[in-house]
Amino acid sequence: MGEITIHDVAKAAGVSTATVSRALNNGSVRESTRKRVRKIADQLGYHPNIAARDLTSGRFGRGNIAVFVTDVSHFYFTDVFTGLFAKAQATGYRLFVTDLELTNDVEQTVTNVISNCEGQILVSPRISDAMIRKLFPVDTTVLANRRFDGYSSVCVDDRSGILQAI
Repeated sequence: MGEITIHDVAKAAGVSTATVSRALNNGSVRESTRKRVRKIADQLGYHPNIAARDLTSGRFGRGNIAVFVTDVSHFYFTDVFTGLFAKAQATGYRLFVTDLELTNDVEQTVTNVISNCEGQILVSPRISDAMIRKLFPVDTTVLANRRFDGYSSVCVDDRSGILQAI
């Protein structure tokens, strides 16, 4: 049997798909209907399809975070991705990883990707300050291992680590 859909829940509950949607999204339905629909949805193992919901609501990109890297094959990214994916999955976000070195048109690639995302993380970006300023909005961009005025950043404190090691 395939993935349980809102249509399956509606059929089992004897209500319309609109009623199922309202019941599962705290919309306007009787409390008894809400409880019954939720119980049936749980019994069937229904999980909402986030992408489908975003398309029907016109809010595509909600829950998406772009991660831009340069040289995705570098061993450094293994730990970075492990942490990013763990946090994203725990909080209901999806990550879209893009290697800027593998594209012929960085500007077009960045524009296409961020138009479908709520925010973006640039991990150790090897692009110019001017390109960052041009392509990445200050309010939705976080830089990892790079500081740049106006942008949020997360950086490793190499100096302190070296001093502690010595």
